[in-house]
Amino acid sequence: MIVIIFLLIIFPMFIFAEKRPGRELLLKIQTDNENRAEGLVSVGNSKYQIIFMEFKEPGKEILNIYTPYALLGRIASAGLLKEIKNPVSHYPASQVFNEKTQIIPDRKLKETGNNGIRIDAGNILSGFMEEGESSLSHLSWRGLYSGQKIGEKILINFAVAEYKERDDSESDIWYSDRKIRYGRKVINSAFSISYKNSFWGINGAGAINYYKGADNGIYFRLSPYLKYSFIRFDFLLSGTNDSYIKPDGTLSSTALRKGASALLTPFPWIRFNVRYVTDVLQKKESDIRYGGYTEELFGSVIFKPWFFESGASVKNRNIYKDNYFDNYMDTAISIGLKAGFNKIVFEKKETYKNYDKISQSYKLEAGTKIKNFTIYLCGKIKEEIDEEEKSVMGRLNLKIRNFSLFSKYEIVSLEKRDSAPKMLNTYSAGLEARF
Repeated sequence: MIVIIFLLIIFPMFIFAEKRPGRELLLKIQTDNENRAEGLVSVGNSKYQIIFMEFKEPGKEILNIYTPYALLGRIASAGLLKEIKNPVSHYPASQVFNEKTQIIPDRKLKETGNNGIRIDAGNILSGFMEEGESSLSHLSWRGLYSGQKIGEKILINFAVAEYKERDDSESDIWYSDRKIRYGRKVINSAFSISYKNSFWGINGAGAINYYKGADNGIYFRLSPYLKYSFIRFDFLLSGTNDSYIKPDGTLSSTALRKGASALLTPFPWIRFNVRYVTDVLQKKESDIRYGGYTEELFGSVIFKPWFFESGASVKNRNIYKDNYFDNYMDTAISIGLKAGFNKIVFEKKETYKNYDKISQSYKLEAGTKIKNFTIYLCGKIKEEIDEEEKSVMGRLNLKIRNFSLFSKYEIVSLEKRDSAPKMLNTYSAGLEARF
């Protein structure tokens, strides 16, 4: 592995040094009230970068090496690779449909994330391995992908990946979701094509699972759009059969998603958005009599003249599952003033279940920048049926030449009906230096 890293990643950084932009050294360290420290050291620039991160929890040290032709460390999927991870989960006009299919670096300073490697063979073909953990499944897959543009209007992507079905043979689950799982090897072949011009476009994708002992898994998507002046309409039809296995080894829960959205921007300072989506859920062997569906209607308006900014949104959801019907409604309204970093914004949110209010929250945030000094304050109150949470958070930042001092302090009060109130105080402080 050391030889591969040196030959494919580090050695070319010196060979092609004349093509690099200016170098940068970034040092960042922070600690909290429990005397736990984490830090980051980064050497490189926008194209070539070596990052070492150490987190508060033991065993969380991470080394990242990023170049235009190879990656090692924290990575993320984009485009078609991201889509087949969670099929039938995106909305009309989703950015994922238009993303370039690739494995990209994940530069966020956080403990959670996926690790892996990507190696490119020019601009023709790329290979990758990606590993990730979650509370419900384990992501472990590898494969090849490519994307080619034909002219200015057509983009073609394909990907072939290998992974395993989740093995529940030794679990404590006493029922199965549509089938018994044995950890079989799965080959996923995916393809997408898009065409667009000034007034309309169409984007389609499909994938097939191959594995022993069951019918092939199938995923499909069709997403055309129409655009004229300040109006845009997007449509979506996507679905899977009950044999489609996702790269984390689990089965897709949605059989069919249909939807449409409309975006209107008659003036630069006002925007209207409306979206309607319905889902048909897969049936389960544990309760074969019932499948289910969900229905969602969302609308929002954003008003931004000069430095005044406000918005309102409503989301109505009807859920029918296992022979039960529930209605949920989420409302949000915000009003504020913004001018660069300086801002003051008030926001109120409410949630209703079957027309009874089950939660509401209020948030007031303010921030300002005076020369090299930045301050941000946020107060929030969240009320639910059996608990209430109040929090106040403040952030300070002082920048002097290449150095930046930052700190964060937060107070949280939590009151539950069946337990004693809790008060939590947390703070962190750190230093960042760029050379």
